[in-house]
Amino acid sequence: MAHDAPQFGVPHGFHQDRAQVAALKQRLFDGGVKSCLATFVDIYGIPKAKLTPIESFEHLCDGSELYTVGAVEGLGLAGPQEDECATVPDLESAIVLPWDKTRAWFSSDLYYHGEPYAGTRAASYGVCSRAQNSSA
Repeated sequence: MAHDAPQFGVPHGFHQDRAQVAALKQRLFDGGVKSCLATFVDIYGIPKAKLTPIESFEHLCDGSELYTVGAVEGLGLAGPQEDECATVPDLESAIVLPWDKTRAWFSSDLYYHGEPYAGTRAASYGVCSRAQNSSA
């Protein structure tokens, strides 16, 4: 895997834990998984994902799957001039689909300009954390 691949959406130099990524990829590969879905939910609550081959798993984990926010309904931003968002899968959320053992599903965070995208899971965690800290 090339470590100098350009990154968009995620923070500069972002990488998931290499040992965790390698171990999970091996487990999925040994189980017959051929592709993965890094899924996020849009502002309407509709899941969206791209099917990524297991051979590109390391890139997927580092935010390689991009979405042009002006072209995907339900992302809240409008216009082709907007930059792309990147999905980053939560490795702990991996589920091999029971009806298709060749596919693995991940809950994912959506990033825009290096920050969690508002309205997604990562941003919601931040809001909840701030609320909890302010009430203490």
